[in-house]
Amino acid sequence: MRFVILRKGVIQLKDENVYPLQLKKAEASACVLIKHEKGLPWLDIAKLINGNNYSRSPVYEDRLDHEAFNQPEYIYLSGKGTYKHTCFIDVDAALIDDIFLEMMEYAEKNSRPVFHLNECYQASRNLKKHDYYVIRHFVKHFGEDYGFYFDGKSQADSIGLEKGFKNITQKDVIVEAMNNSDKPLTKPEIANLLKSKSRAHASFYLDDLIERGSVVQVDHMLYTTPACAYKNIVIDDYVAALHALLLHFGKPVEPSIFKAQLNMQFERSYSKFFYASLARLNAKAQGWHRKHGLYSATEIPFNNISSAMDMLCDSGAPCSRILMPCKKISPLHVKRLLLPFKTGA
Repeated sequence: MRFVILRKGVIQLKDENVYPLQLKKAEASACVLIKHEKGLPWLDIAKLINGNNYSRSPVYEDRLDHEAFNQPEYIYLSGKGTYKHTCFIDVDAALIDDIFLEMMEYAEKNSRPVFHLNECYQASRNLKKHDYYVIRHFVKHFGEDYGFYFDGKSQADSIGLEKGFKNITQKDVIVEAMNNSDKPLTKPEIANLLKSKSRAHASFYLDDLIERGSVVQVDHMLYTTPACAYKNIVIDDYVAALHALLLHFGKPVEPSIFKAQLNMQFERSYSKFFYASLARLNAKAQGWHRKHGLYSATEIPFNNISSAMDMLCDSGAPCSRILMPCKKISPLHVKRLLLPFKTGA
């Protein structure tokens, strides 16, 4: 029988070992991964399969071949673009019920019927005892038995309590976390909410959320939602005060001026970032002009303080002359540029 199989090219004998041939793609991937406890990137797996003729049809090497990894009994995603054999999952089968019980408790406390798996994972000390991708594998393939429905599109790993749920985005997660936090979040904390843990991704999402007005920066590297940021003030009073200041100066104003004037007026100690966020959020509705951190009731003819100096000041003049009042820019702004120091914002 062995020789019949050999002649048909179903197996290969090499160094007294038997190697399978003509397998389905996913079976061939499992065959490769069984010898790699730490897992392999999908491209390495594809090259090993094709190089050894394990599969009856070649596995794509120019892109991820989903067919080659669609075997949840033996293969699971173990990282970004990497896969492992399920025999290397070091979790006792008896603990799977405990994992889903932990998720049920989180779902009961959560106000939304949809959440990201990473949210639940980060909130649970018990879940964090296991690798994230092991938890992901269990939820994706066994979650429905416990009432959890998985959607891994766009790297989001969303969990719903009803089938066919509407997916949530990474931005939704950030905003929800900010609304539920008793203090503003730092960029590293926001990055930790994301599956990628990338600060670059966090910056990208923050820029978009700030542009949309969904998030504001209230201090140096601290972010929250407008509802949380302004819950202790009467917004209309502060907007009116900002408008009065812009009309009073009649020239572009930098937010440190807002801080100095309005903290005195309202007897508060907010940062210049707080006032800048309030000005930015209301600029369009109030008809204010904004350019790179400068605000004005009239059009700003330059992009920033540096370009204002180039346009309006003689670089060869003595410092005392440069600091003299200028028709279109506050001398205090120029002084801040020439004499750099911490504003205490």
